[in-house]
Amino acid sequence: MSNTSPAAKQAGAILEIDLAALRANYQIIKKQTEPVECAAVLKADAYGLGVAQVAPVLAASGCRTFFVAHLCEGIGLRHVLGAAANIYVLNGPLPKTEDDFLAHDLIPVLNSPGQLEQWTQLAKERTQILPAGLHIDTGMSRLGLTAAEAKLVTNTPSYMDGIELRFVASHLACADDPDNPLNEEQRVAFQDHMAYLNPIRGSLANSSGIFLGSDYHYDLVRPGIALFGGNPTPTEFNPMTEVVHLRGKIIQVREIDTAQSVGYGATYRVAGPRRIATVPVGYADGYLRALSAKGKASIAGVSVPIVGRVSMDLITLDVTDVQEGSVHSRGEKASFSDLIRQKFGGAGGELLGRGYVTPGHPGGRLQESPVFWEVSIGAAEVEVDEATGSTRIVKYVSIADAGKAINPQQCEGQDEGAFTLLSFWLIGNLICTGQIERAVEYFELMLGRANHLGLFAEMINPGTGEFLGNFPQAYSHVGLIHTAQNLSRALRGIAADEDPPVLAAD
Repeated sequence: MSNTSPAAKQAGAILEIDLAALRANYQIIKKQTEPVECAAVLKADAYGLGVAQVAPVLAASGCRTFFVAHLCEGIGLRHVLGAAANIYVLNGPLPKTEDDFLAHDLIPVLNSPGQLEQWTQLAKERTQILPAGLHIDTGMSRLGLTAAEAKLVTNTPSYMDGIELRFVASHLACADDPDNPLNEEQRVAFQDHMAYLNPIRGSLANSSGIFLGSDYHYDLVRPGIALFGGNPTPTEFNPMTEVVHLRGKIIQVREIDTAQSVGYGATYRVAGPRRIATVPVGYADGYLRALSAKGKASIAGVSVPIVGRVSMDLITLDVTDVQEGSVHSRGEKASFSDLIRQKFGGAGGELLGRGYVTPGHPGGRLQESPVFWEVSIGAAEVEVDEATGSTRIVKYVSIADAGKAINPQQCEGQDEGAFTLLSFWLIGNLICTGQIERAVEYFELMLGRANHLGLFAEMINPGTGEFLGNFPQAYSHVGLIHTAQNLSRALRGIAADEDPPVLAAD
């Protein structure tokens, strides 16, 4: 639903689902795990975002394997995706549902000896080979065969009669805590199972497990919440882009200059002059009552606290620190350029876009004209919500005259990609200006952009992670080495005049 549609104007709040961000998140994970197959977990109606809208975007991005929890979810997803997709039901077949699996071409993940028996019996009755996944419990004690049951199955061929075993899976319990020893214990246990199940494919990594490293990837990874912007590395910077935004309209602003209470139960009292804004969002909209006096909202980039209790359809915010008539970013006034950089693009502030090379000749041949430096112009369309004060970059367009292009694809990459070397120079400048924490954050982000061999291209598409231009590019690695040296020195506290950091190579 568009923010300018009649329904949006009539609503007190709008839940925005950014499908472009979803697509970018899938590409980030796919790049992180190549050449391993990257599936998508779409349980609970795609985590509440709508499987009918989400699944086609992922399919168009190259996803061919999907996981749901329940049979009914699988049937619904099949109607959305058609016949081409592989759809697995994680909870397996409940009694007397086997025919529904076959009717909708759904594949169960078998979790117990009983489900194995169900599926082999069906294969015998139908005199056909039936596909399935097999779940082995490695320490979560939730679903899956125990170690003893798994060995019994592998040592008893009749258990698998009529079953085409697509993969063996397990599930990590503590992947969001990379230092938890259970992660390695589960990986070793899973590896032991794979040793006597080879050549069966393996699948261990969930969203957080993907970021534990390639040892956890095996043959198939199953990202879920990370696709929708949830942080798979809660102890570190979130590598994913936010997909969901709840935007509420301010319906009243109250100036309070005397001591008084706010909200039900008088649980919050104003001691002095404050400005209180009321927004039509509450627990009826899924905004939990547990967030009373704990949650936060953002108005024009300024973080403001929720005060008082969350009501059924209202919350109250302390907006005293929000200056009227100004655009803020992270608590400070922002310039137009800062606004574009922060609101449009990736975590490093890149401008994301899609360009096209247009030859000067209608027939497709480039005109014979002198080669000259690229000339370009850019413009941004900015939308400001008068009710909430939120600012959004709707569109950014740049037009470039590249002159005579010998290689149109290279020309296109020049406008679409972010230069890897310049990204490292940016980190170098952060080091020189004493912004070490930010430099470390950006450096780790750049390291995550390397391919599986640790190599870089000349340019990188900030949204998808796609390499552009020359590969491997020597200058990119010169920037990597210089930046690593300079950052190491800064973290060790070596003075610049002892050995000045190198910012650029001639």
